[in-house]
Amino acid sequence: MAVRGDVQRAGIPQVSMAGGTVITSPVDPQVFATPWSNLIVVPFTLDYLKAQGITKIGLISENGGFGTDGQKVLTAAAPKAGVEIVADEMFNVGDTDMTAQLTKIKGSEAQAIVMWTAGKEAAIIAKNVQDLAIDLPLYGSHGIARREFIEGAGAAAEGVRFAAGKILLPEAYGEGSEAYTVATDFVDRYTTAYGEAPSTFAGHAYDALYLIVEAAGRVQGELTPAALRDEIEKTAGFIGIGGTFTLSPEDHNGMSASDLTMYQISNGEWISAQ
Repeated sequence: MAVRGDVQRAGIPQVSMAGGTVITSPVDPQVFATPWSNLIVVPFTLDYLKAQGITKIGLISENGGFGTDGQKVLTAAAPKAGVEIVADEMFNVGDTDMTAQLTKIKGSEAQAIVMWTAGKEAAIIAKNVQDLAIDLPLYGSHGIARREFIEGAGAAAEGVRFAAGKILLPEAYGEGSEAYTVATDFVDRYTTAYGEAPSTFAGHAYDALYLIVEAAGRVQGELTPAALRDEIEKTAGFIGIGGTFTLSPEDHNGMSASDLTMYQISNGEWISAQ
């Protein structure tokens, strides 16, 4: 968001790899984004909680852009989903202990804890929950869809659930589908190159690059910033790693809840949550 003014003055399209709602809502003509917006992930998560019989949650979020945005979206969406936020706690990015906030949640009527952060603090929260012997299910944002969270939290990551795209378990795309073929090819090539499977964030970068490449290939005549912007916005049915992108003047993210799945961490691995 800090470079938004420069992007607008330059008139050069930007494809962001960050997931804050404000990046693409309201729409800026020059700005697009590849991660799933909180406007998609939050309702998906709340619907899942409700289906699990959870109607009261304790929320803990970071005070950075991603966490603040998530807290705002959760606060607005929870009542519509029939979920009550009975504790709403925040911590500073860089904090190394959240026991004070979690103790307040523990003393509330919360049936589950929802943490909205994309940083290393998520692992600290999971460990604090374990240390405090809080017997509540812990849910995260799509910001924890990375091996660093599992490695940082260790045993405390066991059972944590979060919604994200299907790349972590490519079979979720449907074996034999074009999306499955694209995803598994990416996973294989990435793993060969770097010695480990990709996180969802690697997928966001792949999608950002190829949205631009595909749009550039469709430009007729001179490849100007304005022509490129227009073609990115016309993208329809582009099968990427994060999902299938269909952009428009009204939607510069182009994905839906159908591109998401709910995960659970079990024995240090991602599995599909039941």
